[in-house]
Amino acid sequence: MNYGWFDSEASEFVITTPRTPAPWINYVGTLSFGGFVDQTGGVLLCKGDPALNRITHYPPNATKGAFKGETLYLRIHDRSGAMSLACPYSVPSMMALDEYQCRVGPGYSRFVSRFGGLRFEALVFVPKDGQVLIRATSVRNESNRCLRIDAVPVVAYSHFDASKHLTNADWVPQTMMSEVLLPTVRSVTGMKHSGSEPGVLWQFPFVRSNGPVNFYSSSVPFDSFETRRDQFLGDGGYGSWEKPFALLADSLPNGLARRGDNIGALLLRSSWLEPGMCFNFSTFLGQAETREAGLGLLRQYRQPGAEKAAVAELIHDDSRRRGYFSIKAPDKDFENLINVLAPRQCRVTRIWSRYLSIYQTGYGSRGIGFRDSCQDLLAYMAQDSVDAAEFLILLLSFQRSDGSAWHQFNPLSLEASSGDAAEMPDRPQYYGDDHLWAVIAACAYLRETGDLALLERIVPYRDQADALTGSGSVAQHLERALLFSEKQVGRHGLPLAGFADWNDTINLAGGAESCFCACLYGYAVLELAAAYQAAGQAESATELRLRHEHMKRLFSDAAWDGRWYAAYFTVDGVALGSHGTDGKIFSYAQSWPVIAAFSGQERGRMAMSELRRLLSTPRGIKLMWPSYQAYDPDVGGVSTYPPGAKENGGIFLHTNPWAVMAECLLGDADIAMTYFTRINPLTYLADIERYEAEPYVFSQNVLGDEHPQFGLARNSWLTGTASWAYIAALDYLLGLRAQHGGLSIAPCLPSTWLGYEADRVFRGTRLRISVRRSAWDKPGLRVDGVEQPSSLIPVSSMQGKSVVEVLLTLRSDAMSLSINRGGKNGQHYAEVRL
Repeated sequence: MNYGWFDSEASEFVITTPRTPAPWINYVGTLSFGGFVDQTGGVLLCKGDPALNRITHYPPNATKGAFKGETLYLRIHDRSGAMSLACPYSVPSMMALDEYQCRVGPGYSRFVSRFGGLRFEALVFVPKDGQVLIRATSVRNESNRCLRIDAVPVVAYSHFDASKHLTNADWVPQTMMSEVLLPTVRSVTGMKHSGSEPGVLWQFPFVRSNGPVNFYSSSVPFDSFETRRDQFLGDGGYGSWEKPFALLADSLPNGLARRGDNIGALLLRSSWLEPGMCFNFSTFLGQAETREAGLGLLRQYRQPGAEKAAVAELIHDDSRRRGYFSIKAPDKDFENLINVLAPRQCRVTRIWSRYLSIYQTGYGSRGIGFRDSCQDLLAYMAQDSVDAAEFLILLLSFQRSDGSAWHQFNPLSLEASSGDAAEMPDRPQYYGDDHLWAVIAACAYLRETGDLALLERIVPYRDQADALTGSGSVAQHLERALLFSEKQVGRHGLPLAGFADWNDTINLAGGAESCFCACLYGYAVLELAAAYQAAGQAESATELRLRHEHMKRLFSDAAWDGRWYAAYFTVDGVALGSHGTDGKIFSYAQSWPVIAAFSGQERGRMAMSELRRLLSTPRGIKLMWPSYQAYDPDVGGVSTYPPGAKENGGIFLHTNPWAVMAECLLGDADIAMTYFTRINPLTYLADIERYEAEPYVFSQNVLGDEHPQFGLARNSWLTGTASWAYIAALDYLLGLRAQHGGLSIAPCLPSTWLGYEADRVFRGTRLRISVRRSAWDKPGLRVDGVEQPSSLIPVSSMQGKSVVEVLLTLRSDAMSLSINRGGKNGQHYAEVRL
């Protein structure tokens, strides 16, 4: 079955049926006000925090055809007096439609459906920096009859404390209530309303009687309303969302909820529509600090042309953000992913971290992940360097004075927590990798922007979950992060895993060592050394490189088992990811020694060859093999999954770009591109009934070949896969890597590619890059016609210019790559031998 396609002209993914194999969503707005809209028009909306300030009730794990947050009913009348009921989104009536489209765009979803001689179109969006969800709707009469339309938009509210809405069926329903403000008449509660204002439904729990309040309104006057769910559904509350009893009466009951499950339903009537005529209206759903502020927002967006201008601004902002890079490539799926889909997803992960999605439902205390967001920033720097810098400073404020970091924090209260470690008090209460990602994120920002002054900015430490304690410069924060890993080591001298390293399901007893953390430390040390070299601190840079060599020796002596690298050592010195029955080999334990410049060519190739032999599948690279066959409390969470699921032998996509990067550094371009293509979500369109998740964004995981549903994907959108895949593509396959002294261009192209054309904005200059293979032209790099001595496009060649022409000519045979970590100024890049 065909579920959709990518429209490259409109830069939209087009979903062609409401009955997708799993929920397919799109994000609107930001964490300050926003949420997601699914393929049937359902919406989950919050303001500031999905746990502490939720607006709509989007039931988790609901059946696919269930009502979720917001929908629309249409009553269609003809001159004979006949009336029919329709749901233009299909859900919740599950009516058959003649045509259906949900176009997933940047910050908006556009719905089109046809049924019964009508064409329905709705644009659902939150304006840029806006505080209201708008549904701009048009119903066109395409029949040969005269028709009249009654539109009934409906929203279901959540208590602002989302978890209490699910767990406290006493207090919550006793507190929820609604008010109405009607044009030209007194409201039921006695509040006056000017006839020049729209009618509004207000909703709030009693504790928020004076604000903040939710509001629901329309662009045209509503005939009647209902705010009590049971009365809307009818039959004493036993009616269904499929066909609510209230829709059978001419008008809605005008009931005000003083307790119980609150909804907002409006009845909007059209005039008689001759063939070709349209009924146009909009609904507005939001939250304001006061009722007067809510009315102000409604006035703003009811202005002529306001909605059109707001959508144009969203499209312009998306184009601006993506404008720093574009490519013309031989592979159109690669091109569409890198030009459009991946950068959009990277912005979504920057905003939402891992907090709110279909799978991460925003209840409880997960909040913003420290290491998650540090990784998300890596692919976001060039989109918005100002926002990236400020967010990086915020993240660093969740570092403890000993150099470690809190695992997550709540974005509204700014209270930190130790994450899942708090549930196992007998295990270490820190993660062995969190703090190191901050070093890598900060150094990536410095390479992209050249803003070395960031190192001197003063940032507080946070030794207590809810209190700041002292402060230090960014440089001091980064140095303390490295020192923490150097001090917290085990019997082999390798950094301790803490509660867990990046693989947060391996939860070993205290004193266990993480080979991954050793590699991450090594990579971070080289990154900071390059930054210090660029800042003129050559002595500090040299000292850092010596520390890298020291950890490299310790790692090489301990972790190499003769064919691949071990992943962990228990407190007793027993290796995991080496020999034994379960968990013999871990993918990230093979790729990161290459990335960190620990492996060398020979061991690196051998380890990656074993990864390919034992972990590679047609659907991606498994995280480890073989799977744990039973729960093992000594290993932890990984063994709570069945074989082939998630971290227990599943295809954890986050690790796949690391394998791409390692193969590029080793010079195996065809293998690298094969790995990348296998995880490109657009490649799954032909087999979507097995894959199931959205084919326009990366998912976190795919069931592995030890699972009977091999190939099924879950946990889409909010995953570090997006950031790392984007980095693997730009920095490694295309070879365009930001350096302190300029932009290095060292492609690792598969044998099927003859080259590519790209635009890359770097520090204010647009580089027009042409890479080509040639059997007759002299190989080399030319910048504005001037031959360069290395693979670096120096910043000096860009100064004072808005556009620079770059030509890289390669030999027509396969390129040879060599790992060069010492490089110029100690920078980490793969250098092309031309």
